[in-house]
Amino acid sequence: MSWIENISSDELVDYLAQLVQALKSETYETNALAQFLLKRALLSPRVAHHLYWLLIQVLPGHSPQNSDIDDITIGEARSHRRLQLLLRALIATCGEALRKRFMCQQLLVKNLHSIAENIKTCKESHRMRNLTSELEGLHAMLQDTPTCLPLSPSLEVKGKIR
Repeated sequence: MSWIENISSDELVDYLAQLVQALKSETYETNALAQFLLKRALLSPRVAHHLYWLLIQVLPGHSPQNSDIDDITIGEARSHRRLQLLLRALIATCGEALRKRFMCQQLLVKNLHSIAENIKTCKESHRMRNLTSELEGLHAMLQDTPTCLPLSPSLEVKGKIR
């Protein structure tokens, strides 16, 4: 574990997906890997951002930090619980500004998903009109509360430029 403590945050981000997967195999909730990831997330907003979205992606449900798990094995339930605790710890310790940014990003993703579902279910002849109308609402939201993209914390979305 000592070799990984010396790598830069940029390099750590490259390995985060594998490290989150490795957390699934850990035996205890408070393990060295989880503590290391949380510590590095507190030192680097970029690491925190990527760790947050990797945990959201791995955990099931619309609210992964609070979701219940049905129809899975005991081992899977334990690994989900471990990841859920890490996600909750990250949210609780990351600070108000980053927490608000995460919530704005989640709202953006939720709205985009909802728009996509609505467009899929409407008649093909109405799709463009419905898409335009739905995206206008999203545009207004982004103008009021710009946020960075979940894929890249360095890209901020402010709505369309006129």
